[in-house]
Amino acid sequence: MEKHPQGHLSFASNYKEYSPFSNLFVTEVAHRTPEHHAINTKTAGFTLDQLNDWLKVNNIQELWPDHSVEGTPGVELMPPLSEDQFDRTVVKGTVAREEEYSGFSNGQLDAQLKADEVNTVVITGVATDYCVVNTALDAKKN
Repeated sequence: MEKHPQGHLSFASNYKEYSPFSNLFVTEVAHRTPEHHAINTKTAGFTLDQLNDWLKVNNIQELWPDHSVEGTPGVELMPPLSEDQFDRTVVKGTVAREEEYSGFSNGQLDAQLKADEVNTVVITGVATDYCVVNTALDAKKN
């Protein structure tokens, strides 16, 4: 499951000069001052320095419409699915200043599944072209 906090790094609404589905590059942000920056500091859940740190490692951030925001309608599994049907539910995307396109991003899920000798993984989600497919590919790889 994906449950983003308000002001997640990937939300275009956090940026004054960008719209959904645009890309934010490290060169566009790195040399800005706190007085002149792309971040709407009233809504973003991260600082300019945290954004710079993320972009230095990843170089690019795809910006999305706000989605899967914790505490809003549509975040929970929809019937007929429910969390009690599964042995384990993994929640990703919970840190405002980090992007996770796969449920396997932090390495913990792979270790847990191997330790428990799990051989079947059920993956749900909205963005089949990003988070769902990356999680599925990582599940198969691991």
